[in-house]
Amino acid sequence: TVEDVPDPSLFFLLQETFRPSLTEALEKLYTEVEKPLAYVLAEMEKEGFLLDREGLERFTAALEEEMALYTQQIYALAGHEFNINSPKQLGEVLFEERKLPHYKKTKSGYSTDAETLEKLALYDPLVQLILDYRKASKLKSTYGEGLLKVISEDGRVHTTFKQTMTRAQFAEHPRPHGKGKRAAEVLQGKGRVRSGGCGLFPDRIAFARPHFRG
Repeated sequence: TVEDVPDPSLFFLLQETFRPSLTEALEKLYTEVEKPLAYVLAEMEKEGFLLDREGLERFTAALEEEMALYTQQIYALAGHEFNINSPKQLGEVLFEERKLPHYKKTKSGYSTDAETLEKLALYDPLVQLILDYRKASKLKSTYGEGLLKVISEDGRVHTTFKQTMTRAQFAEHPRPHGKGKRAAEVLQGKGRVRSGGCGLFPDRIAFARPHFRG
C-alpha cells in the first residue's frame, strides 16, 4: 500500500516494470476506469461528507429511549433483571429458565448469536424483544455514537476509500463500518433508510464516470 512505501518514485519504477505485461483489456481498464477513479476518490476524501451533528445526536437519543423501553419489556417478560448483553446470562434465561431449544452450544455456554435467536423468535416473544434491543444497540454504537466520533471540526467525515479492496463495498469508512452490517441492512424495514445495492464493477464505473446511469 501507499503507507508502506515511503518513496513515491518507486511507483514509477514499478510502472515501467509491469506495464509491458498488461493486456490491452487491462490497459484500457486502468486508463479509463481505475486511474480516473483514483482522482475522484482523492477529491472525495478531501471534500468529505457533511453530517448533521444535531440530527445524529437526536437519532442517538431516540435509540437510547428505544433500548430503555426494550429493556423494561425484557425484564417484565423474564420476571427479573439480568445483563442483556451477557451471552452467558442470556443463555441461562432462555435455555434454562424458559426451556427453549438450544441449537448450538459453545465452550463458554449456550450460543445466543443472531442466527440462533431468529430461529427461537417463533417460540417466545422475549426473543424478538432481544433482537430488537440488539439492533437498536448496534445502530447507536456504530451509526450514532460511531459517526459522531469521526466528525471533523468542519462538520464532515473525511474517510479513506480502499480502491484495491475486492469486496463490493470498497468505498467505506473503516472505523464506523468496520464490523457488522451496512446501515441500510440494519435499518431496512424501519422507514429510516432506502438503499439499492450494486456490484463492485458498476460501483467503479459510477465513480469514474459520474454521468453514467446504468
